[in-house]
Amino acid sequence: MQTPQPPTIDYRQPDPIRVSDTRFGPAATLLLLANTLLGGAMVLAIFYVDRLGIAGWLMLVCGTLMIYIVMGCLTRDVPRIKRALVLAIPAFLLAGGSLCLNWVTTDKLEKQILSRGTGSVVIVYFETDQGGELTTLLLACKISTAAALASLGLVGLITARLSRIRRQVSGQRGSGENA
Repeated sequence: MQTPQPPTIDYRQPDPIRVSDTRFGPAATLLLLANTLLGGAMVLAIFYVDRLGIAGWLMLVCGTLMIYIVMGCLTRDVPRIKRALVLAIPAFLLAGGSLCLNWVTTDKLEKQILSRGTGSVVIVYFETDQGGELTTLLLACKISTAAALASLGLVGLITARLSRIRRQVSGQRGSGENA
């Protein structure tokens, strides 16, 4: 007579489920990642405040808000969606404001550089003050544009999520009254 064998224990870990994909989906997770990375890039404008002026400070505040919205409001155990929406709208406005200021300053500097040129080709070296300032402003314009688009997408995502939650809550209330 054979003795019964104990069951085989499987020590392998189950495949982990990414919480952000479960909660938001892959597209929204990429949007949150983009907002986090662009927020970090906007915060780094602090190093160029001397060249960017008030637009640099707007970029700093906007970047801080973008990081806080993602890390402090949306990726918590219990997301603070209303707070995220209230903060995402000013983040979008700040990104748009910094874009406008950077664009106007870049346009002025380009006109100033072109007015000094004598031929059809104007060469501006990066090592010069004007070249460094122009490069900084062009980069700030691109980062501000991307941040404005990403924060606008975040406003849309949060608004859609909030409306879905409200529909679910109102649906639960309606079905609870009928029972």
